[in-house]
Amino acid sequence: MTKKLSYSSEASLAYVFRTPLSNAEDWTLAMRWNRATNATDVILHGLLDEERVKLLDRVADSTEDICHPMLLPVILCEMLTDGDANGIRA
Repeated sequence: MTKKLSYSSEASLAYVFRTPLSNAEDWTLAMRWNRATNATDVILHGLLDEERVKLLDRVADSTEDICHPMLLPVILCEMLTDGDANGIRA
């Protein structure tokens, strides 16, 4: 017997990510996606100007996924790993 999953119209996804304290990267992301409205609310605190420019460039390159609720967390995690791989982080 298969049970059909049902979702509340008020279902949402919440996500908080905090980088480890470092000289170069010290930011926090908090976001909430509302399934009923397909709206994503985001608070992003602590990005340096250089990081903000990189983030906006990556968002502009990802227009086909712009409505996906995990777009910003994935981009920010990629930025962290890119920095690690290139020896940028302190």
